[in-house]
Amino acid sequence: MPRSSSIRVLLTISGLAVITLGALALTPVPKPTTTNTFVVRGELQGWHETEHADLAIRLKGDDYHYYLNRHRQCGLDFERMRAAVTAGQRIELTVVDRSWSPLDPLHSTRPVAAIAANGEVFVDRVQR
Repeated sequence: MPRSSSIRVLLTISGLAVITLGALALTPVPKPTTTNTFVVRGELQGWHETEHADLAIRLKGDDYHYYLNRHRQCGLDFERMRAAVTAGQRIELTVVDRSWSPLDPLHSTRPVAAIAANGEVFVDRVQR
């Protein structure tokens, strides 16, 4: 094969790889349903609002980073929840099982669809 053909093939394969990784990176989190979510229970270590209007949640002894995307737009009253549930209390998170992404290859960041604690549901985006 002539050298220019080899370079053309290599560039084509490289271009396709970049496009594929880009498409995987931009794959949105699926809408939460009963078939693509699972429940995580644990002791609340803490939570805070981010500059992007997300709610970041940490559980004690859990290395994952949980987040509720745009929590103000889903009707969550963060101040009421913060008053009702404090660090050290048990909390239940319904997490969306999403596909692999090159931006988070180890799935260390987990999107939350529902939050419950003390017998009260504070937000529930799961489509039933």
